Formats: sequence, structure tokens, C-alpha cells
Amino acid sequence: MTMNLNQIEHEVDLLPQKEQMVLFSHLQERFAPPQEELDRIWGQEAMTRYRSYKAGKSKAYPVDEVTAHLRSELTAKSK
Repeated sequence: MTMNLNQIEHEVDLLPQKEQMVLFSHLQERFAPPQEELDRIWGQEAMTRYRSYKAGKSKAYPVDEVTAHLRSELTAKSK
């Protein structure tokens, strides 16, 4: 018997959180591009962002402000 996506999601929901995380790791490893490809893609993205910043097309923000903003958003979502 083949399970459909809804059935699989239901079965995953029944697993303990630790086993869900193990499953997630296995799926991520299976479908993620190789590390070399990720490095190449991120390298291109970093250069694009740097050029945009140097051309005055984007802003830079202090890491403290970004971190505080993200923590605030995560706290609001968890409530």
C-alpha cells in the first residue's frame, strides 16, 4: 500500500520531535545540492550583494540591530 503525502505528514506528526529532526536531516542530505555547488551559489550571491551595496543600491545594517530585530520577530511568532 502506497501512502499519500497527507498520510505521510500525519505519520511524521506522530513521531517524537527528536525522530522528526533525524528524518528532516536525512531528507535534507538527500535533496540538498553538493557543498561545492552551495559554496559557488553563495559566493555569487555575496558578490552581487557587495556590488549592490558599493553602488548605493542597498543598505548595510549593524549586526546588533539585525540580531535584535530577528529575536523580536521570533519571540512574537512563538506567542
